[in-house]
Amino acid sequence: MATLSVSYPEREVSSWPQQVKDAEAIQADETATTPLLDALASARGIDRVDLAARVLTKADAYAQASGAIIGARQRIEDLLEAAQDADAVGAIPALRELLAGAPA
Repeated sequence: MATLSVSYPEREVSSWPQQVKDAEAIQADETATTPLLDALASARGIDRVDLAARVLTKADAYAQASGAIIGARQRIEDLLEAAQDADAVGAIPALRELLAGAPA
C-alpha cells in the first residue's frame, strides 16, 4: 500500500481519514462545519464542495486499488495455507516467479 501513497507526505496521508469525514459531511450538508477541508480549499483557492468531490473520488480509487492489493495478498496466503508440501507451494503462480530467483 505504501506504493499508493509514496508521493504524499506522511502528514498528509495521516489526514486522509479526516478529509474523507469532512468530504462526506459536505456531501450530506454543504453548510457543514469542516475545518480541515475548509483550510485546504482556502489554501488551494478552490471551492470546498469541489474539493470534497475530489477527496471522495480519490478515496474511492484508493479503496479499489488497496482492495485489489489486499485481496491478492490474501489469495496467496490462502493458497499457502492450503499447500500440503513444497511442490504445492512452488505451484502457486504468483510465487513461482519469486522462487525462481531465490537462492537455493
